[in-house]
Amino acid sequence: MYYQPMLVRPVVSIAPFSLPIPAGDPGGKTIAFGEFLAIPAARSLTRRGEPIDIGGRAFDLLIALLRRRGTIVTKQEIMRQVWPSTVVDEGNLRFQMAALRKLLGNDRDMIKTVSGRGYVLIDDRRLLG
Repeated sequence: MYYQPMLVRPVVSIAPFSLPIPAGDPGGKTIAFGEFLAIPAARSLTRRGEPIDIGGRAFDLLIALLRRRGTIVTKQEIMRQVWPSTVVDEGNLRFQMAALRKLLGNDRDMIKTVSGRGYVLIDDRRLLG
């Protein structure tokens, strides 16, 4: 018996979702925290001047926390901002948070878990030009 090979269609690459940067929002500037500089408009992150490879969702999560530094961001708020049109399990949030903390290395403790409520990024705010 002869079987024909299945036709495989190429995967279409979709750009990662990015949070909008409202005009006049300090989040649109370069934000310094710990050893890092985040540039939301360029979706870039550097540590001591060296570019850091960060996934789209982890970057969106970081920006959501940076915009509300010093205050608790609930899990529901984060999930609405990072996954706006997708229903996701809290496991996705925990996975992305673990990846973000790993990426932050020695500065990982800047993100605190508030049991049963959400997360808070310690406020050491420094906005640059």
